[in-house]
Amino acid sequence: MAAVFLFLLFIDSLFYYQAIVLEKEHLYKEFHLIENLQALALLLTFAIYATTLFIAKREQRIIVVAGALLWLTMFLREVDFEEL
Repeated sequence: MAAVFLFLLFIDSLFYYQAIVLEKEHLYKEFHLIENLQALALLLTFAIYATTLFIAKREQRIIVVAGALLWLTMFLREVDFEEL
């Protein structure tokens, strides 16, 4: 788990350096790399919660459903479907 965290921290630092220090605006503009990666991460998290729903115990399903709906609404909020 620590290796995954360090990898994500490295990627985040790399994006920060390129976007802020090198002023590569195309990375963080609307519908570009960072925003698309964020939407992908939100969608993957929703998928993980949704698949967990099938193996969760009956008492825990409401928590899993709430988590899945939370990530789905965050994904839908991030993606602008009018522009697509």
